[in-house]
Amino acid sequence: MTIASQAAVFGEPELKFGAGIVVMLLPWLVGPKAAKEIILTGADRVSAERAREIGMVNRVVPAAELDASALQLARHVAEIDPELVKQTKRAINRMLEVQGMLQGLEAALAIDLAIEGAGSPDKVRFMEIARREGLRRALAWREARFPGAS
Repeated sequence: MTIASQAAVFGEPELKFGAGIVVMLLPWLVGPKAAKEIILTGADRVSAERAREIGMVNRVVPAAELDASALQLARHVAEIDPELVKQTKRAINRMLEVQGMLQGLEAALAIDLAIEGAGSPDKVRFMEIARREGLRRALAWREARFPGAS
């Protein structure tokens, strides 16, 4: 369960600088269509409210209430029989396993290792700029390639 501050921002910018996605959890959280939109566009400014709408987070609260909200949720769950919570979490996790989540994560990791091992031209260029001119310049190079992207 995830509670986010209204000021939180989420994203998967990796493809915009030539890297793979190490842990491919997003499709399991938000479904394939939203995951493809975020990952393939390199979206790195997904608002907390949008993240809630698509299932990336459960709740969005004002920043000043974040800690209290998280503690309130944790205390609520802590009041439930711990063995019941444990077994219910096992059942949910098992359902995801039956749907192929573990195999999907392992396949995504293998693909990411192949991407990272080969080093895409975009990643090589990004890293060259970062090493020579600094990270800010590399990020500026990346952003200039995607005008108007959000």
